[in-house]
Amino acid sequence: GWPLSGGLRVQAVQLGAPQLAVNALVATVIGVLLAALLVLAGRGLRAASRRFARLFQRGLRQGGSPGSTSSPALAPGSLALLLGALATTLTVGAVVALGLFATWESFARIDASTSGQRPPADPSRSGSAASLIAFNTLGREGRDFVSQGTPATSIRAFAGLTSAATDDERAELAVRDMLRAGGADAPIWIGITTTGNGQIDPVAAQAAEDAAGGRAALVAIQYSTLPSWLSFLVDQEAAKSAGVALYDALAAARDALPPAGGPRSGGRRARCAVGPPPRGGATAPARPR
Repeated sequence: GWPLSGGLRVQAVQLGAPQLAVNALVATVIGVLLAALLVLAGRGLRAASRRFARLFQRGLRQGGSPGSTSSPALAPGSLALLLGALATTLTVGAVVALGLFATWESFARIDASTSGQRPPADPSRSGSAASLIAFNTLGREGRDFVSQGTPATSIRAFAGLTSAATDDERAELAVRDMLRAGGADAPIWIGITTTGNGQIDPVAAQAAEDAAGGRAALVAIQYSTLPSWLSFLVDQEAAKSAGVALYDALAAARDALPPAGGPRSGGRRARCAVGPPPRGGATAPARPR
């Protein structure tokens, strides 16, 4: 096979080479089709505008008479071209909208597929039999996330797009599932802002757990089924909203803990960090407390 470096090697291990190849092919085809459509639309509108300008100027010359102060009539050809340009613009807009919708649906189907994935057996994971969150609602990347790591000591909580209706509800649900798994006794909580479709770098997540001596509680929520680059183009606010909701839910849960025991032993607040997104996702603004 081809040599893979860095993130591609991680994805090949995580998804399997066939699935990685399919994802790459789908993304390439969609990107090429959208680019071609936008180029054709731009050229068509430019040609139509130039043609309309020429006919409009001709109509002005033909419609006006010497010494007349009335507005010249619009030539029938110019009016027809104007209507044609309007129809072309509406058609192109509709095609682009349908293309985006089809792209969204395609990635949504990939996200909903549980092919090759099984619920984790360890109760410290979202999607397990003991979890508050159903495994099939976590999204494909979320299901991978909860199936990795060191279940013996760490906690991984995740809420997918279909786990709850809003960002706030997903964040609160993920935090409640973290506490259900024993998160109140974890010395550090780590909130992770994901990429568009919920992906979390497995190496970064494992490194965070190792740095905490295997006693960390990792919490994340999904905000889209689209890859980051496409999510950024169509909805930049989604990542910010999800990050703020997760931070607020973690901070509220931390403040609600009893003053003695667990992460607040000795009167200290739990260490609660919201990590930066892996691989170019947008970061939610921090909220001072």
